[in-house]
Amino acid sequence: MAYDGKIMHRAILRFEEDRQAREARFQARREDIFHRQPRLRQIDNQLRSTMSRIIAGALRRGTDPLPAVERLREENLGLQAERRQLLEQMGLAETALEEVPECPLCGDTGYCQGRVCRCLERYYTQEQQKELSRMLDL
Repeated sequence: MAYDGKIMHRAILRFEEDRQAREARFQARREDIFHRQPRLRQIDNQLRSTMSRIIAGALRRGTDPLPAVERLREENLGLQAERRQLLEQMGLAETALEEVPECPLCGDTGYCQGRVCRCLERYYTQEQQKELSRMLDL
């Protein structure tokens, strides 16, 4: 399918605005959860720092990182279990702190397998309809 560049540009702008709005809502929801249960922020920070801790430990000692990896793996599993339990106590889903893309095909990038994804095509179609409406009003 051939796309009009001006219409596609407007579609991409709207697509990005909507994606950013969803991301902002997610971040606000996440901050609300962290505010209500501060331990979840601590757990999240610890889980995010795992890889840097593995690399730092291996480089510092100059040894095989596998024992450190196993130790951190066990620690992470414990943290994940604690996070699940805290979220459950709050009445939230296990995935409440994970951003899930609206489009499972492209992960909200607008492109899938080197082509325009159907989610972005919907924006394009809407912009095309607006353009036709403007033309018909003339």
